[in-house]
Amino acid sequence: AAAEALIASMRGRLEAVRSRIPRDAPRPRILRYDPADAWVAGSGTVIDEVIRLAGGINVAAENGVAGTRVLRKETVVRWDPDVLLVEGEPAERETVIARLRGDPVLEPVSAVRRIGSGGLIVIPTRTLTAVSHHAAGAVEALAAALGGRDRAGGDR
Repeated sequence: AAAEALIASMRGRLEAVRSRIPRDAPRPRILRYDPADAWVAGSGTVIDEVIRLAGGINVAAENGVAGTRVLRKETVVRWDPDVLLVEGEPAERETVIARLRGDPVLEPVSAVRRIGSGGLIVIPTRTLTAVSHHAAGAVEALAAALGGRDRAGGDR
């Protein structure tokens, strides 16, 4: 009974997120990537599911990545995501920003150019990679962060 209640709660939380995403809103193209930890999560991963449930398009899955793999910076430039999703604590955000803005290879990436207006979302690892009912928290966090930017890339 407790497990069924937990599942029902998770489903309710996910449905609440879906109900807040405007049906006609463009879906932001999101890539889980950090040059300090340069792997991406494609289809068949928890991160892919989190991105899709939060209303985004997983750029790695869009480009045929299944599972996880290391990605060269030049490929990130070619894929040009709207948003970079990075695992980390909120206190690490400025360090992540400095790392991204300080990398001349990543300079042309739309997400890097728009760091101050929704191009970067940092979510704690323990939330983003949860393989349990706690994954609903990652969906909620990502959807909330996306809700703070219009779907064309600017702040609301």
